[in-house]
Amino acid sequence: MVAATTNGSEEGGSEAGGGGGPVGPVLLIRDAQIINDDEMFAADIWIENGIVKKISSQQLKAPEGAQVIEANGRWVLPAGIDVHTQFSANSSSADFSAGTKAALAGGTTTIIDTVYTRNESESLLAAFDRIRASIPGKAQCNVGLSVAVSQWKGEKTRLEMSQLVREKGVNSFILELSSDSEMFEALEHSKELGHTVKRLTQKHKGLSAAQIYVQARPAKLEAEQIHRVCVLSQLLNAPFSVLSATSSEASQALRNGRKEGALISAEVPVAAIFSGADSSSSNGPLTRIPLRPQLAHSEDALEMLANNPLCISAGIEERMSVLWEKAVVQLGKLDPMRFVAVTSSNPAKMFNVYPRKGRVAVGSDADLVLWDLDSIRATPMTTICAGQVLYTDGKFVGPSRTGQTSSKTGVAQDYFLPLEANSPYVFGMVQLREKTFNLSLQAVGRGKPEHEVDDSGESRRTSVASSVCSGIIDERPRPGSSSSTTTNLTKKPVDTNARGSTASGSRNRNIQSNDPPSVQPQK
Repeated sequence: MVAATTNGSEEGGSEAGGGGGPVGPVLLIRDAQIINDDEMFAADIWIENGIVKKISSQQLKAPEGAQVIEANGRWVLPAGIDVHTQFSANSSSADFSAGTKAALAGGTTTIIDTVYTRNESESLLAAFDRIRASIPGKAQCNVGLSVAVSQWKGEKTRLEMSQLVREKGVNSFILELSSDSEMFEALEHSKELGHTVKRLTQKHKGLSAAQIYVQARPAKLEAEQIHRVCVLSQLLNAPFSVLSATSSEASQALRNGRKEGALISAEVPVAAIFSGADSSSSNGPLTRIPLRPQLAHSEDALEMLANNPLCISAGIEERMSVLWEKAVVQLGKLDPMRFVAVTSSNPAKMFNVYPRKGRVAVGSDADLVLWDLDSIRATPMTTICAGQVLYTDGKFVGPSRTGQTSSKTGVAQDYFLPLEANSPYVFGMVQLREKTFNLSLQAVGRGKPEHEVDDSGESRRTSVASSVCSGIIDERPRPGSSSSTTTNLTKKPVDTNARGSTASGSRNRNIQSNDPPSVQPQK
């Protein structure tokens, strides 16, 4: 039970108020154990107008009218961020109202929903506007939008993607394209715009039977799809995120891709960390995420979460509780700080809202979860979104946001979260590699080689595109081969980057998983 009271005294109102003027709505959390992705410490948290205003190791005094939560040493974490929901899809059984309510019950205060076109004639912009209009008055927590691209219409699609990124607050696309040449063009354009690209590890062949869904996701083909996007990432020096990685083969493909220089990350659904259920049986459980019976698959899924930079977990209401119980308590695969990373900080970094979200810090949004470690199964005791206690002790206590209107405008409040492109945690490595690559070209130029090689962007892009369209991309590089055009193009930026790493590789890991690298020009 969380002790929450309203302070009636006037003492200490200006101590942490942060300046002159009237004190706005204040929430004070006392005696909290704060857990971020890189630190743990005890402090009081002062929240005002939806923002963390002060964090102090000394006890803060509450002003009159402030709401006070006595944490009594319990853990306070950044609230969860789920970057792959489909509440706006026709196949979803829940809309934004029910879906975001479930998210709050599970400790998640930010979701990124996927926009799908209704048919081939609907444009990406029209689909976005349709879903965007459904958020006000329904969503009860922060909602960002990602757009699925299932058709590549050349310049028309490029222009729509550009407008969505620059004007609509979209910074991610899910590519559902089967052609390698289309994938190459889309990824190349995505890199120029600076947004995140995601792809499901499956192919669509129009099969609809429930059991066939599992048959369409064999582990070996899941790994093959990851290998293909790793090659594209290497060719273009572009970041890529794999959706729904669930198998040992997928984990190995990710490791191999990163070793070879691919800027690849993964989303691991929480269902993948369980084993024992065989969903290939006609009488077994059927889920959209394959439930693989072998224990090795669940162990490797946890390994992906534990060790891959910017790896994230996906799920709504049960995600954080299930992952904590399985990965932190039972198996010890994740420590509390890594748990925060995969459920909150890494998604915030990938989608360019960190440290505004994904961290408990002064100036961050007050999206927090009070974690109950005293029960048999750890669960969120209290979920705070924008400084408001909306869920506590198993029930909703805050005013429902469904249909809520602004007192100033008289229209439904809008919880749409615009997302900016060019996250430094994703594209910082891209810039660093290209700077190093350009410096190496300058060094070659100073040496005046006997035969000049045209390695300009256009020439290189044309050569690579030709290789992709001719099917070379399907061939894995052969060890020791020096004649393959694709192998040479793949390894050139990788070798350049490798020369700058230490023997242990720790410097390279820090660049990819923690602070964005500094990309200042040399003087």
